[in-house]
Amino acid sequence: MKLLLVVDDEYTIVATLTELLREEGYDVLTANNGKQALEVLKTSKPVCCLVDMMMPLMGGAELIAAMHADPTLATIPVILMSAIAREEHLEMLKVAAILRKPFGVPQLLEVLEAVIATKRA
Repeated sequence: MKLLLVVDDEYTIVATLTELLREEGYDVLTANNGKQALEVLKTSKPVCCLVDMMMPLMGGAELIAAMHADPTLATIPVILMSAIAREEHLEMLKVAAILRKPFGVPQLLEVLEAVIATKRA
């Protein structure tokens, strides 16, 4: 099963990514902020999380830190989606990849498949 979690506070981004990823054969769960994402992660273990950086209540950096602090979540790779992310965020936040907004469908699918393949290896 290829279960993903998409975490973003922008409805149109979540809806668009959900539709696109389902068409590509993924099962998709969603959350509007980091707190909701942690609730989802209590009962589901996706193969990858796509996480926005800037969100209300709990942003991407805080969510990623919480995931790394929990041994049951620490191995789930995270792709950071952000217009403000820079290369140093890769190491600082320990994310698998960064997708700079706006990104295209081919770029999203390429990065996602590479991250999932790396996790399997």
